[in-house]
Amino acid sequence: MPVRISDEVWHQLDPRAGALSRRTVRRNWWTGVVLTVATVGLTVAWYLGLVVPRLELNAYGGQILESGWIRVELTVTNAGVTPVTVVGASHDAGPGLRFLRAGGDFPRTLGPGASMDLNLQYQVTDCAAVPEEAPPIVAQVHRWWGRQAVDLQTNHDRWQRDLVDIICDPQ
Repeated sequence: MPVRISDEVWHQLDPRAGALSRRTVRRNWWTGVVLTVATVGLTVAWYLGLVVPRLELNAYGGQILESGWIRVELTVTNAGVTPVTVVGASHDAGPGLRFLRAGGDFPRTLGPGASMDLNLQYQVTDCAAVPEEAPPIVAQVHRWWGRQAVDLQTNHDRWQRDLVDIICDPQ
């Protein structure tokens, strides 16, 4: 059976036995500082819209054009701190609706706080199949590194269903 040497004996042999060197302590401290600053910097960059643009839907409205055709008008605002160029929009509306086209003044550069209007047109293909909650609308933006898709969330997830119900069940 191995004999254990007590901490007192180790301390008598070398008072710094088991302790980190000053160089290692300094390196670990600086590594912690750099990681903390980098984490805070990346979080701020993300929040300000430097990584992913912060585009918000401020207002929207729907219009029924013809039997089975819907036009949705949206106002998109750049909530970030850097300009962003919107080059298009699309929407995978899910079952029951077919996305036809997006209209707007494309391409358009939005400065911080600036807004633009765009409209989306759909055709109803199956009233019963339209989901209760609408998938997000996607805006295509141009950044210095290339194109990027950004989801636009609405504060009312049932907007698709509400418009389809007017067409399909006009009571």
